[in-house]
Amino acid sequence: MITSISDTPLPTISHFSYSILACLVPALGISVDGAMARVNSSHPEFEVTYVRFPTSTEGKLQFLGRMYSDPSYYGRLYSSIQVNYTSGEQEKVYFLREQPWLERFLTVLHPIHFGDYAGLFVQILYAIGGLMPGILSILGFVIWYYRQKPGPQRSKSATPRPVLSNAS
Repeated sequence: MITSISDTPLPTISHFSYSILACLVPALGISVDGAMARVNSSHPEFEVTYVRFPTSTEGKLQFLGRMYSDPSYYGRLYSSIQVNYTSGEQEKVYFLREQPWLERFLTVLHPIHFGDYAGLFVQILYAIGGLMPGILSILGFVIWYYRQKPGPQRSKSATPRPVLSNAS
């Protein structure tokens, strides 16, 4: 009889099993929901969009997100709050808007490069813009190909063209 989750057999992923992966990630000494509630109460203007769990004993529980007042080109993941995964204390707060202008500029290039800002409409425009050089090269080849084909031969017309002479 299975009495807890730890008694269930673990499925394997290729050569690794979940039990091996569980050994690599340290056990959390706090509730993630409780830590998120403390982050929300201490920084109510911070929207958590991603949670990164620690991968070593020196790691931190990270809440990545953005401030509600940040412009959309800052992205959704470039501000963070780090929490100690055993005590639940906030250890480091990193808001992109408080960084020097060069760091903000370089960070803004990431979402612009990947088209990861301003919603689905901009992502569709990026996709169309990315496909456009290939489409234009194919269309250019097709137009060139059909211009190279000999068209219907024009026969010499029976009516001669009028000759303009310059009479002095």
